[in-house]
Amino acid sequence: MAAPIPTKAALPGPAIAAQHAAAEPAAAEPSLFAAAQNGDTALIETLFASGRAHVYDEDDQGISALHWAAINDRLLVCKLLIQHGADVNKRGGDLQATPLHWAARSGHVYIAHLLLLHDADPLMTDSQGFNSLHLATHSSNILLVAYLLHHDLPVDSPDSQQHTALSWAAYQGDCLSVDLLLRWGASVNSKDTTGMTPLHWAIVKGSKPCIKRLIEEGSNVSATNDQGKTPDVMAVEMKSMAAWKSALLESGRSIDGSLKSHLLPMPVGKRAIFLLPYLQIWIALAILASPYPFFLSLPLALAALYLSQTFAVKPLIEIAGGGYGANAVHKTGYLAGLFSGSAFCVAARWLFVIAPVTFPILPIRSLLFTIIFAISMSAFAYSLLVDPGYVPRQGSIADQKIVIDELIALDLEAIAPQTIQETCHLLPDSLCTPLITDPFSTLAVLWAVLQLIWLTMLVVVQLHQIAKSITTQELSNLRRFGYMGGSPEDHPTNPCSRHPKTGAFAKLTRLLGVDQFVDTAKEGLEGKTASTSSANPFDIGCMVNCQDFWCDGTKILGQKGGMGKIAGKQVDYYRLYMIPEPAKPRINGYERIEMEAEEV
Repeated sequence: MAAPIPTKAALPGPAIAAQHAAAEPAAAEPSLFAAAQNGDTALIETLFASGRAHVYDEDDQGISALHWAAINDRLLVCKLLIQHGADVNKRGGDLQATPLHWAARSGHVYIAHLLLLHDADPLMTDSQGFNSLHLATHSSNILLVAYLLHHDLPVDSPDSQQHTALSWAAYQGDCLSVDLLLRWGASVNSKDTTGMTPLHWAIVKGSKPCIKRLIEEGSNVSATNDQGKTPDVMAVEMKSMAAWKSALLESGRSIDGSLKSHLLPMPVGKRAIFLLPYLQIWIALAILASPYPFFLSLPLALAALYLSQTFAVKPLIEIAGGGYGANAVHKTGYLAGLFSGSAFCVAARWLFVIAPVTFPILPIRSLLFTIIFAISMSAFAYSLLVDPGYVPRQGSIADQKIVIDELIALDLEAIAPQTIQETCHLLPDSLCTPLITDPFSTLAVLWAVLQLIWLTMLVVVQLHQIAKSITTQELSNLRRFGYMGGSPEDHPTNPCSRHPKTGAFAKLTRLLGVDQFVDTAKEGLEGKTASTSSANPFDIGCMVNCQDFWCDGTKILGQKGGMGKIAGKQVDYYRLYMIPEPAKPRINGYERIEMEAEEV
């Protein structure tokens, strides 16, 4: 009879921690082992000095004091025991594991670092065939996994059942470890003793990010296990079909797993998705400005926009590398094209229609508008080309060429018959007259005003973030999870239970940045700014923060890299691992003092 499909209980992972952290030493022997667990270095020194205990002592399970110190993250105790000659490769417990195994399974980076400095063997395996990389993957501590990979551990080393670290990460739904292991060259098509690939195990977990990442890296979507089951069949049996289908679509494949073919190459698609809004805006305004009645022109304009979104925008987003999903448009230049296309429409009407009339009679105002518009568009172009802050970001963003469509010269007198004046009853004369004489320019101005609304909210949010020295991603993390970034495990936090709202209106508010504006306004009204500042170690004060941002001339001078300022001091963000001393805030009148690094 065929074996049942593997479930989450089929893997030995959940039992590892309990077996590695075997029962605590009996109360009859509290001495050395209890002191190692509790971090009591003074007691250990006393025991060694009196001869009542030795560094090579074992409890009744063959476990050394170094094991207990390692699993309880007692760094000073580990140093003390090693100084007294403790064996860093000593096996102990039911699984015959080393102290490094215990530290790796618990995700203790500093303990693992100390043991490796003293010649602990990372390739040693316990009785289940797990080496330190497997156990670090079980802990889901991405820093420890990365650290061990830098010690030349074979990324595809298998355990006793031929599971690789990638298989374990996929099974646990640990997308960070999956991504790291794949970047390190882990095989996506390795099979264990049951014929399961990492993609199979990701489907068992039902993790869409892991499934998508494995597919993007070239995992065989038709691979079968020993029971002849493909990932698609397993997705049905494990009730992971929604994640499986979504991952296929977002990775550029059809539902059957085959690669989608595109008519245009990706570079052409990227330029096309940026330029498409230029055409969309012009067509919509041209239809609305036509002599047709409003009740006819409005549906026609909406229909044109709908058709262009369905048959042009969505395919181009996929071709341009945005993929498929709610956030796909953010990975392309469509939104930038929407803004620049609107600005182009305004500039064209100003240059060829309005400016020839206004410059002779209002030269100062016309010149002022021209200067402000030129500065704004220069800042926009600069923001497109500047390094967004990825570490590292090699190369430069390709120059995006703006293709100017042929302007249609409108015969204003022919388009606006005199009889329209009698039918314009909804608007006052001050608005009705320009709408009749030049509807295209009027509609372009109205569209620009709509753009100005959300841009004003964006500017308010950005100025607030500059004053608080915080990025959009950090502020989002702080509001949603209670911490700015990285791992919160070093600091006790109370993660927020706030979940993003769904629905078309919620997506629209997030797209336009309205949600960030509302959150910023609420913080000001409810007095939550102080709590945000206390959680942000980079917030030195409004004046200093603004000086750091506006007076940093490295980007303007063309300097590359991650140079910036914190509290007036030049720093390299690419190599910034600790907050500079002046930026560390005092808490309740006291200042944290760093412990002296102890030589090992």
